Amino acid sequence: MTFVNAGVSAAVQVFFPVQLAELGAGLTFYTYAAFGLFFVVLVARFVPETKGLTLEALEESASR
Repeated sequence: MTFVNAGVSAAVQVFFPVQLAELGAGLTFYTYAAFGLFFVVLVARFVPETKGLTLEALEESASR
């Protein structure tokens, strides 16, 4: 997982200045905001809530 995080961070560092120069500040930040909103919805939809579950219940749901 750390490798994925490092890869995404590297991609942002490479593409951010290019986007800023080509698209301007507003559209660049709206693009990143849209990606953020998309992934918030994705996580809310597909990642199950684990608050209040026992470790045994988590293990059981992970094995399904």
